[in-house]
Amino acid sequence: MDIVVKPNYQGQELGKMVMKELITYLDQNTYAGSYLSLIADDPANKLYEQFGFRYTYPRSHGMFSMY
Repeated sequence: MDIVVKPNYQGQELGKMVMKELITYLDQNTYAGSYLSLIADDPANKLYEQFGFRYTYPRSHGMFSMY
């Protein structure tokens, strides 16, 4: 699932609000040791770092294909 904040609403802490809700849900509804991955475009990666997300490289690699 993709989540995005429209550019004219960015900078208003809406991304942080969404992330706080998602993290709360995950804390309450997942098993310890669950693995959550995401793909972040710059500059959103800085937001995700604030919530404990770390780069996986070199242990794993993000990949994509376009058709």
